[in-house]
Amino acid sequence: MAGSAPFPVAALDAAFRKEEAEGQGTAPGKESSAAAAAPKTLTESGSPSTTPTRAEQQVAAGKKRKRGPTDEGSPSREEGAGDDDDEPPVPPVVSVPQAVQRQVAVPPRRQSALQLLVNECRVLLDGSESAPPPTTVSRILALFNGIGPDDIRLDTEFDASEVTRAAARSPTPVIGGKYMYECEKFTVAIFYLPPGTVMPLHDHPGMTVFSKLLAGSAHVQSFDWVSPAVHGNGANRPVRSSTTRLAKRVLDHDVAAGCGTWVLYPSSGGNLHRFIAGGDEPCAFLDVLTPPYSLGPRRQCTFYRDYPFDLHPNHHAFGRNLSDEEKSQFSWLRPMGAGMLPDLNIIPLTYSGPEIL
Repeated sequence: MAGSAPFPVAALDAAFRKEEAEGQGTAPGKESSAAAAAPKTLTESGSPSTTPTRAEQQVAAGKKRKRGPTDEGSPSREEGAGDDDDEPPVPPVVSVPQAVQRQVAVPPRRQSALQLLVNECRVLLDGSESAPPPTTVSRILALFNGIGPDDIRLDTEFDASEVTRAAARSPTPVIGGKYMYECEKFTVAIFYLPPGTVMPLHDHPGMTVFSKLLAGSAHVQSFDWVSPAVHGNGANRPVRSSTTRLAKRVLDHDVAAGCGTWVLYPSSGGNLHRFIAGGDEPCAFLDVLTPPYSLGPRRQCTFYRDYPFDLHPNHHAFGRNLSDEEKSQFSWLRPMGAGMLPDLNIIPLTYSGPEIL
């Protein structure tokens, strides 16, 4: 029997055809004369029997042999149909789908931009209250700057409808927030501000914070403490208080989505800041805070009220050699006590995007 040919299926099917015996052995005329001359013998039953000649054996062998893939010129089996020693029919060859013939490698699932950021922060950030080294800051900034609207879909992965409804009926400011990831070393958070909402002036004690506006626009104001510290001592309030300190303005400008990432450090870069969402549309921004806020006395969030520089008599001594423009960069900041916390309602955002591990 001839061997099977490789795919395609047409070649495989042709390999299972049988050959026709004509033209492969002794000529038909010679077969007859040879058969007539062959001596006859008796079988056990006494019936005469003819011993097959060599030519007859060759013809019989040719009829049984299957047609090989190289026998392109041989006649088809149908011409010799009717022999008693025909073999059983060959079952039809089933075509194998292309998807089964080749194995397709499934690529690994692409990690989300937030997951990549968390992975890098796990490696790079140690939770220290000192500023990270410049190489770490550069690496995290590169990850932040690579995050765009297609990576964090605020319209499909976050549900801010409850924040919007609360802002419409509440006389106090409403802010949406979601901690995407928390550990002892850092926190990744997203904040959502309805149009015109103010996030009050607050600090980040001993912390480094990376921030990027993801959507909308906002006005940012930030301050750093004057060093050495200048206090507003005095009996008259609100400015004249031992807890009032002088701070210098670092930022006071508008930002929009796609404007880049800014960093504030424990003692520079505008560690105290406020956000004011644009009046036409909400805004949302992404933060990485390291180390995170804590419930202990060291890293609690404190809110402040700011007052003009010239409201305190100390401005004469401190600002003796400053121009009016330089003086305008300073403000007195007074922490808000337990009974003076800002009117602010924070509502959790609902997140349905890829899980952050």
